[in-house]
Amino acid sequence: MLLLLGGLSGCTPRSAVDATPTKPPLPQQPQPRSSEPQLLIQSGHANSVNGLAFSPDGKLLASAGGERTVKVWDAGTGTQLRSLEGHTGPVYTVAFSPDGKSIASGGEDGTIKLWASATGELLRSFDAHASGVYSVVFSPDGKELVSGGGEDTRKDKPFHGIKFWDPTNGAQLRSVEGSIDDVRSIAFSPDGKLIASTQLDEAVILWDAATGKQLRVLNGHAGESVAFSPDGKMVAGGSGAHRIDLWDATNGNLLRSMSTEEECRGCCEAEYGTYNSLSIAFSSDGRTIASGACDHTVVVWDAVAGKKLRSLKGHTDGVLSLAFSRDGRVLATGGLDQSIKLWDSESGKQLRSLDGHVREVWSIAVSPNNNFIAEGRSDGSVKLWNAATRLNVRSLEGHVHRVNAVAFTPDGRSVASAGADNKIRLWNVATGQLIRAVIVAPDKCSTEICPRLTSIAFSPNGRLLASAGRAGQASEFPVALWDAGTGKKLRSLSDASNTSYEKVVFSPDGKLIAATSESNTVSLWNVLTGKLVASFEVSDNGALSFSPDGTVIAVEGEDHTIKLLSVKTGEQVRSIEGHDDRITSVTYSPDGKSIISGSDDMTVKLWDVATGNLTRSFEGHTTSVQSVAFSDDGKTILSGSFDGTMKLWRADQDKPLATLIALDQDDWVVVTPEGLFDSSPGAEKFLHYVLNTPERGYEIIPFERLKSRYSDPNLLHKLLRGEQLRRVASSLNLPASSRLLRP
Repeated sequence: MLLLLGGLSGCTPRSAVDATPTKPPLPQQPQPRSSEPQLLIQSGHANSVNGLAFSPDGKLLASAGGERTVKVWDAGTGTQLRSLEGHTGPVYTVAFSPDGKSIASGGEDGTIKLWASATGELLRSFDAHASGVYSVVFSPDGKELVSGGGEDTRKDKPFHGIKFWDPTNGAQLRSVEGSIDDVRSIAFSPDGKLIASTQLDEAVILWDAATGKQLRVLNGHAGESVAFSPDGKMVAGGSGAHRIDLWDATNGNLLRSMSTEEECRGCCEAEYGTYNSLSIAFSSDGRTIASGACDHTVVVWDAVAGKKLRSLKGHTDGVLSLAFSRDGRVLATGGLDQSIKLWDSESGKQLRSLDGHVREVWSIAVSPNNNFIAEGRSDGSVKLWNAATRLNVRSLEGHVHRVNAVAFTPDGRSVASAGADNKIRLWNVATGQLIRAVIVAPDKCSTEICPRLTSIAFSPNGRLLASAGRAGQASEFPVALWDAGTGKKLRSLSDASNTSYEKVVFSPDGKLIAATSESNTVSLWNVLTGKLVASFEVSDNGALSFSPDGTVIAVEGEDHTIKLLSVKTGEQVRSIEGHDDRITSVTYSPDGKSIISGSDDMTVKLWDVATGNLTRSFEGHTTSVQSVAFSDDGKTILSGSFDGTMKLWRADQDKPLATLIALDQDDWVVVTPEGLFDSSPGAEKFLHYVLNTPERGYEIIPFERLKSRYSDPNLLHKLLRGEQLRRVASSLNLPASSRLLRP
């Protein structure tokens, strides 16, 4: 993720003629004025690196990320130049136009987006494939853009897995019609006459690029990635763990097969799917082929002899994407570990690693006195932000899977974390020391079909702790009640119709526990007796919150609505509509007059409880908002997102007060839209400024040149207490020697 200050911008596998109407080009996004330097935080990808492409001159590298962004890097220095944000799902594929002026990207949202590579401006966006765009490639002359993707086969329409587009206006030129499965990879022959494609049925097919006619099916054990040799004489297809087949592009004869002894098919499992793919690419001279797979390695092959030359080891998870520079000297690889590795293709030496320094935020909580913020992350860590005096961030380590929930004790002295490793850990807020760990259920496997602890909550007096989780393949995962002081389990709360739960909360008076179940009900138990009091049917099983007076519960309803239900009768009091996707979190304000909600539609919304009207919609996150919270006084709203950031909001402002980013270990950055920032000393190595001027174009300014101008120590403390921030001088004059020109 790359954050641009002065306008903050910002997992899933990669993998005859008709015309359709297209959407008009999007209006140009405003570019920063020359007087507005922007702070860039080189935080890298917050999710998998699904696609890579070098610019034709080799100066730029574009990467497609699972966190819904495309990153553009200086290939020579590894400097992150910009983040292209606009996709509403993971981005799977990226390609430069032959002239290097445009970047095309495609992803889960089914759209293709075209960007200006020099400025990052979104040129146009158009709908391409209903079930996702997995591959995009420009024709060698740049006049056409071809996409491979999936369609909704439930509809009574011909299947079009390959489509041709005019990149100048987004018009569909033609498509390939046939009963082929989702197209995962496509490639143009160097002369532009042929297209090779692969799909889920593992066939490699050659097509006539001009007519869309199928020429032949290439027999072999390949079908997840495809590439032409630079001279166009061979087609390579790859699948599984380093299994590559080479065919003669003219007659379709199988020339040779290459594979390693290790078989890893199906062994790469990630949070959002199973990665079985093999990425392949030819070097510019055609003599070598590189393959990356789920065994965490990259293998370089002799394409002529079919022999393995070397293995490149450095990734800590599956390798999903790779690309050679145009001159063949550098090989870029990316994968599930959120990193991009640059290698010397001749020696196999790793030149540099462009790592992801942020992680998805799964849960957040604000301490009762507003002095601390807890952030549960996908890497199993809890980041504890201390805003009481001089800001510092402590990393609480111990969970081995993501942290699904965090909660402060009512006195604010301790914070509990619930991990997907099925452990509750209780931490001392003042020291960061672990007080105790409670095993809620065995952690026997690492997939989503296993039982998973999902939610925790403290009773109002802090003496009890409730937990809930998904059963997975286990027979049950009941709601449990624990002694918060000793960690001893007091009882399990049963509901005969439910054995798997998503969210648990205490009523404000501490007499009831409510939990949403996977069977779409809300169950209520008496805390003292453990008896089931009531069970209400709802249409989803996620978000849940009690009103401060305890008479109403807010839950997610059908069609992404919020339903307010009477605790006494279960009857609907009000339905609140406005989100466009699943609601992940709802919370009442301390006075009960407002509700905030976070959603997969990337927004935070503030609602008036009395009327159900939308008070304000907050936009700024670049992917799903997973958790929301009010400050103790109700004046400030906090949101946490899969984009790796938390944002502070006020009810009367559209833009965020600040963005909070926890980086590696104990490093952190807090930035405001106006340009003020505060950071740990160790975070400064990730910071630099950019200036976009009509006369000089896009320029990088070293961080030290502007640090004193924008630095505001103790920034978060001031924001949480509503203090007035200083104004930054409107004029800025920098000598040419202060600037470092970039492409």
